[in-house]
Amino acid sequence: MKTNIAIKFLLWIQTVTLLLFGLNYWLGIRLDSSLAWLSLIIIIAVLFTGFKKIPGISRVNRFEVLLIGILLFIVVTNLITALWYPVTDWDAVTLFDFRALVIQNTGWIKDTLSRASILEYPLFTSLSHWLMYSVGFKTPMPLYPLLFGSFLLACYQLLRRNMDRTKALLAILFLASAPKLFDQSLVAYSNMPYSIYLILGAAYLFYWVREHNKMDMIVGILLSILSLWVRSFPFFVVNILAVLIVNSNTRKFGIGIALFIFACVIAYLWPINLPLLLIVLDFIKWGIVEYYSLYSILLLLLFWYHYRQKNSSAFWPILIIGYYLVLVFGIYYYGLNDPKFTALPDTLQRTFMFINLAISWYAIDQIHNSN
Repeated sequence: MKTNIAIKFLLWIQTVTLLLFGLNYWLGIRLDSSLAWLSLIIIIAVLFTGFKKIPGISRVNRFEVLLIGILLFIVVTNLITALWYPVTDWDAVTLFDFRALVIQNTGWIKDTLSRASILEYPLFTSLSHWLMYSVGFKTPMPLYPLLFGSFLLACYQLLRRNMDRTKALLAILFLASAPKLFDQSLVAYSNMPYSIYLILGAAYLFYWVREHNKMDMIVGILLSILSLWVRSFPFFVVNILAVLIVNSNTRKFGIGIALFIFACVIAYLWPINLPLLLIVLDFIKWGIVEYYSLYSILLLLLFWYHYRQKNSSAFWPILIIGYYLVLVFGIYYYGLNDPKFTALPDTLQRTFMFINLAISWYAIDQIHNSN
């Protein structure tokens, strides 16, 4: 089935890195430049075979030309900069990119295991870096603007299904301005790629709830699950539960599963350390809610407006509340073993940067439905 070129890129870079992992780690096939070139050829061949035409690129008015120009400027200038931009950030140098260089020098993923666990830090970014190095790039940084641009293009295609071109372009500009998204497109961390896969997965599942197109469900579930290959965070479960709860045919089952998971988490963490829980909530308050204050205020306004509307979908509010619950329990669990967990708020802000994208999608949906 024909799909957007942006989604093809996002799915195939994941597929190729997973195959490379399987070939090397499980089957014992050494990674070398010939395998890298073959992987690149496969990705390019798939991208330009049977993809859907990008909707609404003809007969644009002057305002739309301006919007397209701004979006292209944002993505293309980032991409051009990235061609000469080295890997500089601490974790990228010492972990993600370091593993790629080790694989390039030795050909074996197992040689990187002393550096970090695959389960804690999956190899999507490192194998993508290896792929870039092995086909001749001096830096792997162009990967991140490409992921950023693919996210915006994929969102545009989704929005154009039931939105005119001007509104869709404005919505994409709104998404592109979400905190951390732009600046992280020039940082070799896994936070932006993770956010892209998680939120695009949620967006496709939202459209499946709305339109019941089976392909949306398949792509949404795939993108959500593939986020695990970027970072091993459990937020993808919220995507699936939100669909089950919103869908009238599975609502009772979804609520039952959610309550069961909640009970299991409470039982596992029992007895609850109330002072620690209060510290966690305070950490989230000043580290996320206050730091992203404009989006926090927007979220409250959206909840208020949603309450007044009778026909609004509950998908996005359920999703956002679910993300926050997972965040609370995740930080609480981490705080049980690390009393200094509040020392690095910027780590929390990068990790949870996708909440702003979810709020943006929620706002776009509410504004569109109000017209």
